[in-house]
Amino acid sequence: MKLSTKITKKYFGIAKAQDVKVTIGLEDDVANIQLTMLESGLDDDATEVDYLKEQLKLTRTMMDFVQKVVKYTDKQIETIKDSISSEELGLGVGMLIAKIDGATDEDVLKAEEANKNARDKAQESK
Repeated sequence: MKLSTKITKKYFGIAKAQDVKVTIGLEDDVANIQLTMLESGLDDDATEVDYLKEQLKLTRTMMDFVQKVVKYTDKQIETIKDSISSEELGLGVGMLIAKIDGATDEDVLKAEEANKNARDKAQESK
């Protein structure tokens, strides 16, 4: 288990890297965000209102997680909200989780490439 990891903030519009200490509390936060993301699926009977409420809850939870991990100010969080998409937020949170779980920069780059290829194939099939 790594005691700390270097987090690159490029996913959120800042190229600077930051060392993040991997603590029990941070590991708990990772588990909670993963549970929230997994539980965010709705059944077939869900209404559009249910869907929108779930999306807002998930986005807020992910933004809170990002702010806590990379120690953004409220102003920086507002800037991020106005500059990235939900998909980019999800990719960034995924990167944070991977880095906290011990993934190397090379591992993250490989995963990014695989995700990009999958998205490109999905776009081509439309």
